[in-house]
Amino acid sequence: MKPAIIAAASAVAVSGASFTQARVVEFRIVERTGQTVANPADPVLDFAVQARVIGGTLAGFSIETLTILGEPDSYGTLARGIISELDGTYSSAIGVSATVGRAGLARQFTYVAGINSSFNGLINTSGGTFSNGPNQEIGIISASAAGSALLGTPGIDDDGDGNPDGWSGNGLPAPPTNGTLVPIPTAIAQEYFASGQFIDVYRFRYTVANFSSRVLAFSTNDVTTITSVGSMIFNNGLWGAYGVSESSVATTQTLQIAVVPGPGGAAILCLAGVRLFARRRR
Repeated sequence: MKPAIIAAASAVAVSGASFTQARVVEFRIVERTGQTVANPADPVLDFAVQARVIGGTLAGFSIETLTILGEPDSYGTLARGIISELDGTYSSAIGVSATVGRAGLARQFTYVAGINSSFNGLINTSGGTFSNGPNQEIGIISASAAGSALLGTPGIDDDGDGNPDGWSGNGLPAPPTNGTLVPIPTAIAQEYFASGQFIDVYRFRYTVANFSSRVLAFSTNDVTTITSVGSMIFNNGLWGAYGVSESSVATTQTLQIAVVPGPGGAAILCLAGVRLFARRRR
């Protein structure tokens, strides 16, 4: 499924753009409340997949599977976590929802998911060419910053006219021409497009139902990214992130959390998270 995901995302990005900066993309998983143990008194775990781009911005990405290794479907319940408010700002809420743009992918990355909600992550189910395996997993997460998802980012199109406020022709009757470029303001690039700092790009919850003693190991698999030096481009009636596809070489530190049969069990240290380093295709 991944090639189709990237093709859909690249439809609003320009492949083969010339970049002068080397970009490194890092992904990690964190437990949002700092919890390191699940037990019958507190079985709910809330996670964020976070990303950071050194030398650019994140224009899109795909994660083939977000997996709890060796954890059967019957041992608990996965759900998409609340991540964005209706105005596109990040939500501090701890909760779940099935609404695209509200939970799962951060709203600025939901162009493809808004067309087909399967790309907000298939939870323990098969779809398209993706086949669900025996582990707890979320499949074919696909993120793309384009269209209303991109323009709805706070500070991009605050006047709501369908064009970035930073475009020189904003407010004038003439539409943009194909190839028009507009830079993403630095503060917005940092807060919403992972430029130089980790941001939440996907949130999910796992509620443990089986309390046999074990260690939960969370991992991402087969990640591809689209990165940019921080510009938007207009093509064929649509604003999208100006970027190129990257192939990802993953070095994984698996996030581990202990499941214990009672509240007095010993904690296992939560490791640093999942890091995936993406290098540009040569």
